[in-house]
Amino acid sequence: MSMSAEHVTGFYYIDKIVYNHWIILIFESKLLSYNENCINNNLTNF
Repeated sequence: MSMSAEHVTGFYYIDKIVYNHWIILIFESKLLSYNENCINNNLTNF
């Protein structure tokens, strides 16, 4: 019983790491695209 519980918590921990990693990746990509849009808008405004 304790062994299966350890396995479950281990998988949960890995899932949290992967989940947080994807959130960071999505956030960074959104931030990058937002910055690119700002730069492009500034270039076209001048």
